[in-house]
Amino acid sequence: MPGVDLTRSEHYALECRPSGKTAVSGGSLEQDFNVGGAYLKSASQRPSEPAILVEDGAISHGELASASISMARHMRRLGVGWNSTVALRSDDLVVVLAGLFATALLGARWINGDANTDLMRRAGVTLALDTDPDPATQLSGSVLVDARWGQPPKGAQTTEPPVFPGYGSPDDIWMIGKTSGTTGTPKLVGLSPRVVSLRNQENFRRFARPGVRIAGLFPFGTGPFLSRAISCLVAGGQIVTSIDPDRWVAQKVDLVFGSPRQIEAVLGARVLPDRLPLVQLSGGTAPESQVRHLLRSFEVVANGYGSTEGFNCLAVNHTLAEDGTIRRQTVVNNALVQIVDGEDRPLPVGAEGIVRISNAHLASGYIDAPAASAAAFRDGWFYPGDLGRWTEHGDFEVTGRVNDQFNLGGVKLNAVLLDHTMQSVAGIEDAICFMLPREGQPDRLSAMVAISPEYAAPDVLGEVRIALMRLAGKPAVPERFLQVDRPPRTPTGKPDRQACVAMVQAARARRRETVALGFHPGRTTDWTT
Repeated sequence: MPGVDLTRSEHYALECRPSGKTAVSGGSLEQDFNVGGAYLKSASQRPSEPAILVEDGAISHGELASASISMARHMRRLGVGWNSTVALRSDDLVVVLAGLFATALLGARWINGDANTDLMRRAGVTLALDTDPDPATQLSGSVLVDARWGQPPKGAQTTEPPVFPGYGSPDDIWMIGKTSGTTGTPKLVGLSPRVVSLRNQENFRRFARPGVRIAGLFPFGTGPFLSRAISCLVAGGQIVTSIDPDRWVAQKVDLVFGSPRQIEAVLGARVLPDRLPLVQLSGGTAPESQVRHLLRSFEVVANGYGSTEGFNCLAVNHTLAEDGTIRRQTVVNNALVQIVDGEDRPLPVGAEGIVRISNAHLASGYIDAPAASAAAFRDGWFYPGDLGRWTEHGDFEVTGRVNDQFNLGGVKLNAVLLDHTMQSVAGIEDAICFMLPREGQPDRLSAMVAISPEYAAPDVLGEVRIALMRLAGKPAVPERFLQVDRPPRTPTGKPDRQACVAMVQAARARRRETVALGFHPGRTTDWTT
């Protein structure tokens, strides 16, 4: 962001203790589950090694540790402590990570800053920080984080290692994540220091080690990115910020992660000159055609399954056999993944049902949403709202969403299956179906589609209608197809059906306003009908 530069090495002097221990109130003992303290210890063992590889250089572990300490000192000057919640908005990775570690050192809560003031109110934000220097676009009431935050505050004592309080309890809330859950309505998930540390241990087992290099396509402040980034750094690894596949090869990245859509957008039809070890896909299941293509660039293609609430509980790993066939292996990551019916009775292999998961690092529930917590968290299980099944070959398959079952005149249709059917038609770049509310009338099955400019839209939509008719007959064909440049998706790549509805309703409102002013533009689009 303009006005922010926490990446220049001259701003720092390494302030970690040689022992790597994090000073806490009442002594200098380490807190077992304090990720901020764990990172300072790791950084003190490798201060000159790179932590973040940027386009034109690197930020060392020592520099990132010093930035974390400086940010903690500035936050403390602003009154941040055990009862504080800090919202931080930035697209500068150094600022995001240093701010996150700083809140851990201070025992405060952290949330990725959002312009949604109601969401920030529900999170109990007491201090908003923003790297945007323009007051007109900053978070409401925020404090500007600029280059001065990379140095200790004026008058700060820097001759002795700083003493930070750490958490009050390892089960207090530290990281607050945002998720739409099963309803599409934004909810807040609280993760404690203990839960995050246990998740780190799982990541250590799977990929995190000293020197490991990772590259992610999710936004820096999101859970899927930060979960892997924290583990990588605490283990002494390196984050590659580039989304250029050539840089991944040149920098010998061990792990690339993103949604199937993000990977497709970045890699496209390309094949890397050297195969990289692993790509992890989450936020959606990649079709076999994409998996086969990615296996030309990666040794292992992993379709992950998880959530902010339940973490990455399993992965379906794909490898290429010598004869060209794709081998699948479902690996469960210290979790129980069951398929049950509506009465919570386990179903046999092959039967479709409701997915529920249990592990040692589930979130405890949603913040300020007791009804949603009661529905999703029951008796040590988390119900993510997915439908799925276990196959006779031991593979796990997600077949849809509980709330994505459309009932159209008595015919139940799965929204994910409709999406995939539309996306399989040549000329369709992306497609999302949704139910559009209508006042005094039944909801209308609709779809937003992105059509390649190389194809004629009427011909493509004709093929889409035929494909859907073959799938489930006339009820499966949307009454309206709305052509867009890109249907809305969440940061993790999942279809945002609520956003589709909001876009149409906004267009309707604009039309009503235009007509009220005396203009009659005519009905040249389906958007307002």
